[in-house]
Amino acid sequence: MRDPDPRLRAIVRDPYTGWSEKTSFAARPEVAHPGIVMIINFGPPLRVTDPRGRTRTVEVDSFVAGLHDSYVLTGSAAMSLGLQVNLTPLGAHRLFGLPMDTLTNGVYALEDVLGRDGRELVDRLRELPDWETRFDTLDTFIADRALAAGALSAGVEWAWQKLVETRGCVRIGALSSELGWSRQRLIHRFREHVGMPPKTVARILRFQRAVRLLRTAPQVRWTELALDCGYYDQAHLIREFGEFAGRTPTEFVRQSLPLMVAWSEDDAGQQGSVTDGR
Repeated sequence: MRDPDPRLRAIVRDPYTGWSEKTSFAARPEVAHPGIVMIINFGPPLRVTDPRGRTRTVEVDSFVAGLHDSYVLTGSAAMSLGLQVNLTPLGAHRLFGLPMDTLTNGVYALEDVLGRDGRELVDRLRELPDWETRFDTLDTFIADRALAAGALSAGVEWAWQKLVETRGCVRIGALSSELGWSRQRLIHRFREHVGMPPKTVARILRFQRAVRLLRTAPQVRWTELALDCGYYDQAHLIREFGEFAGRTPTEFVRQSLPLMVAWSEDDAGQQGSVTDGR
């Protein structure tokens, strides 16, 4: 893992992650989160399944996953190897130059999103000798495209920041009033620049706060956790976990604890269980 160039802090939301996983996995739940995932795949195709009703599975190599308002399942039939870049929605809008709602709840081949540049980026990264050089190349590629893009809507940037700062605990009506926009205008601009209406984004941010608290202290009082994260009550928390994680909070803690421990070690600068990149 490595932090991106400081110039990209508003574009890349997490450290770059290089991974090498030596065993296959069938159906790993990936919970809803407020970011855009870009996968540079050097191994066999990966499977992504949207389990909601229609159960749609796609096999992809390098890809971009837009904002999702539910969980998905990922899988690999063999050893997997690649890079993951987690982008902010506004950063992805600048990098891809696309209306973000065209990517919402979808998984798209990197070449379909970035064109020939996407194909050439994968080939270049695959040929490089080590993770550090790959991370440097990502820095240059993202900076050249995203920092040269036109300015974003100042109003959307301000509203997005307010949602992030309050962890989704701000009324959408208050945002539109302070901007002097109608609710319809705010929703339209959010769909274009972020991918979802601000109310849905706020829900995902509240859910992610609950996930972070469970990672650091899985032994919690559920009612206190619900209220601290902006939910009406424990039942509200449980419903949101069902939609965004496909499990109850108790099941989430029981099934995710080993992975939570690995990621908390990574956050402290130690190597996690499936990550080779430093």
